[in-house]
Amino acid sequence: MNLSSQCRLMPWTCVMLALATLVAAPVSAQTVRGDPQSLAWLSGVYLDMQPLDQSARMGGLQEPAIKTLGQQRLQAAGIMPLTRAECDSLDDCGVLHLHIRTVQAMGRWAYSIDLSLSQLVCSERSWCGEAATWSVHGVYLASSGLQNNVGRQLTALLDLFVDDFRSANP
Repeated sequence: MNLSSQCRLMPWTCVMLALATLVAAPVSAQTVRGDPQSLAWLSGVYLDMQPLDQSARMGGLQEPAIKTLGQQRLQAAGIMPLTRAECDSLDDCGVLHLHIRTVQAMGRWAYSIDLSLSQLVCSERSWCGEAATWSVHGVYLASSGLQNNVGRQLTALLDLFVDDFRSANP
């Protein structure tokens, strides 16, 4: 697929490529946090990693290694990492969605990391459903070492989650 058709199918790719040609440092990190109290009383978190794109795999990223890094960071912070089945059986579990997108151009990597926590929420009218209550997003650049850079930035974003979780669960 050429760059022009890739831009039509995935506009974020073009934005990331444009940024990669202009800057050689982290581009942005945006935190959209809900009320940290929405993290109160969670018994644990299931880390749901979206499949990596081909570019990420070609850059040396591996889903099991990234998911293990995330689970270890959560566990080290005292947050119980759960399996999907364990989480589904509990009303007080959150699902932390992890999505990493990458693109390589001119010897540089542009990548984004999205973390979003969803959990069961209920309205005063007794309606219940899953909703996102916390999220963070970052766009970054790396000239080499995609795996190390992604690991470092993912850890920093997970630390934001851990900080909010701890503030809601002293």
